[in-house]
Amino acid sequence: KELDEVVQTWNAHIIRPAPSRGESGGWPVLLYTAPQIYGREDRLKLFDQEEVDLCKEECTPKGQLPCDETVYDLSVLLMQENGWNTPKDAFEAAELHMLLREEIKNNL
Repeated sequence: KELDEVVQTWNAHIIRPAPSRGESGGWPVLLYTAPQIYGREDRLKLFDQEEVDLCKEECTPKGQLPCDETVYDLSVLLMQENGWNTPKDAFEAAELHMLLREEIKNNL
């Protein structure tokens, strides 16, 4: 109910135009659903829900491992051989990912 009230309030107000930024004003609901009224391009993209579901299925980890079991085992082995520690934050994880990726590519 509260969210519906926010939506109604938002859609009832008028956004002021900002010509210096190339932005036209208008009611938010119309700017979103019918941008051509204001001389704008409709940038909404239609999608097939089956494709979205398939992507979710393929991107969702199965089980305890974050990736393919073979890649995981190889990564653990490379971490041990190189003295690399388990990352403590996202930055360390990204760095480790790059190191492992390069090491695996070099060993293919």
